[in-house]
Amino acid sequence: MKAHRLTLVLLFCLSFFSNIYFLGSSGIGGYNAACRAALTVALVEHGTTSIDALQDLTDDKALLKGHRYCDKAPGMSFLALPVAEAFVATVNPSHDDALWHNHDKGPERGSIAFAALIGLSTVFTAGLLTAISVVVLCKIVMEFGGGIRCAVATALVYGQATPIWLWATGFYGHSAAAAMLVMGIHSVLRMRDGPARREARWALWCGMALGWSTLVEFTAAVPAVMLMVFVFFTSSGRALWRRLGLIVLGGLPELGLLLAYNAATFGSPFELGYLHSEVFNGMHTGFYGIGAPSLSVLLEITVGQERGLLLLSPVLALVPLGAVSAAVSPRWRALGALCILIAGYYFLLNSGFVYWDGGYSTGPRHVTAALPFACLLLAPLWERGGQLARRAIVILGAVSGLICLIAVAVDSAMPNDSDLTAAGYLLPRFWQGHFRGGLAFVLERLGWPGTTPLLPFIIIWCTVAAALWRAMCRASAEPSEVAARPLQRFSARA
Repeated sequence: MKAHRLTLVLLFCLSFFSNIYFLGSSGIGGYNAACRAALTVALVEHGTTSIDALQDLTDDKALLKGHRYCDKAPGMSFLALPVAEAFVATVNPSHDDALWHNHDKGPERGSIAFAALIGLSTVFTAGLLTAISVVVLCKIVMEFGGGIRCAVATALVYGQATPIWLWATGFYGHSAAAAMLVMGIHSVLRMRDGPARREARWALWCGMALGWSTLVEFTAAVPAVMLMVFVFFTSSGRALWRRLGLIVLGGLPELGLLLAYNAATFGSPFELGYLHSEVFNGMHTGFYGIGAPSLSVLLEITVGQERGLLLLSPVLALVPLGAVSAAVSPRWRALGALCILIAGYYFLLNSGFVYWDGGYSTGPRHVTAALPFACLLLAPLWERGGQLARRAIVILGAVSGLICLIAVAVDSAMPNDSDLTAAGYLLPRFWQGHFRGGLAFVLERLGWPGTTPLLPFIIIWCTVAAALWRAMCRASAEPSEVAARPLQRFSARA
C-alpha cells in the first residue's frame, strides 16, 4: 500500500514540477491570461466585474454600454481570487491601478507586478489542477483493473506527452476544465462503491467538479451532460435518481454563481461575454462563433503542419486502436464509449469554430479538454494489445514527451502565421536556446548558453522519474488499495 501511495505522490510531483518549471510558456501577459487576471483584480480591488481600469492590458474583452468586461468564462478568475487577495494585500494595499501597467517602453502592456500575479494564479489553478488530474487519471485506470505500470504509463502520456502540459503553464482555462472533467468521471466511478453516505459525498463532488468545469470553460457543459447520461445508463432503481439528484445539487452553486455573474455584468443571467466581444467579431456569427464542422479544418487540427495535434503528440495515433480494444472489453466498453464521445465532441467543435486555429497557439488548443479521454483509451490497448502495443505506447510516448518538451520550452503560443510550421518555428529556437517560460527563460537571460537552461529540469525530472520507477516496481509486487470491483459492474446497470 505504501508503494502505491508513494507512486501517486511522485507522479504528482513530476507533473507539478514540469508545469512550474516552464511557467508562462504561452506568454505570461498574453491577452487571454490578462483578460482573466484583470477580472480577478477588479473583483479584489474594486468589487466590480468591469475591467475598465485595466482594459488596455488586453484585446480579449467585451464592450457593453461604454464599459469593458472580461469576455471569457469567469471560472479561472474566480479560482484565482484567494491568491489575488493575498498578493494584492501585500504589493498593492492602496489599490492603485497604475501598479499593474507597464510605464516603461517595451512590448509588454502589463507591469512586472501584473505578470507576477498571473504567474501565481497559474501555479494554483491550471498548474496545480492539471497535476492533480494526472494522479486521478492514474487512479481511474487502476480502479478499472489496470496494473500499476499501465496506469502510470497512461498518466505520464497524458501529463507529459500531450499539449495538456503546454496549457498547464498558462492562465488559460483549457487544462483546468480538462482536470475538472477527469475529477468528475472519477467521482462517478467511486460513488458506486460503499455505503450511501460515501455515495452521496462522491455524487456531490461530481456535481461540483462538473459545475466548475463549465464555469471555467463553457464548452465543458456538453461533456458534463454526457457524463450525467452515462450515470443514467449505468445505474438503476432508486440509486439512479439519487445519484443524478445529488450530482445536480452539487452543481447548483456553480450554476448560480455563473447566472449571478452574467446578470450583474451583462444584464441577463443567460447572456455571455462572447456576445459582446469588442475585437473578435467572428464570435457574433453562428452560435458564439461555432458553425458546422469542417473536414478540412479537422485535418488541419489533427495532421496539419501548423496546428496538427499528431505532430506534437504522435502517441495519440494509437487512440483508434485503443477505442477498438475498449469496445471488445466488457469492462472498458461503457467508459470507452464515453471517452470516444467526449473526445469526438471537442474535435467536431474545434473544426466548426470560426477561430479554429486558436490564434497564438502551439497545436489546437481548443481540443485540450479532449486529451485525458483520448489517453484513457490507451489503457485497454496496453492491457489487450500485448507486448507490441506496450512498446509502441512507451516509444511513441517518449517521442511525444520530447516534442512537448521542445514546445513548452520554446513557446506554447506560436504565432498564427500561415507561413510558419510548428517544426519550422520551434526547432530553430530550441537549438538556439530561445526559451520563453519559467526558470528556462530566467536562466537564458542570465547568460546560460544554448540548451543549458534545461539542465536543471532534466536532472530533477530524471531523479524524480527514477524514484517513481522504483516505487512503481515495488507497488507492482503488492496488492493495490484501489479495487476494480465496483467498476466492473459498468457492464450492467447497478
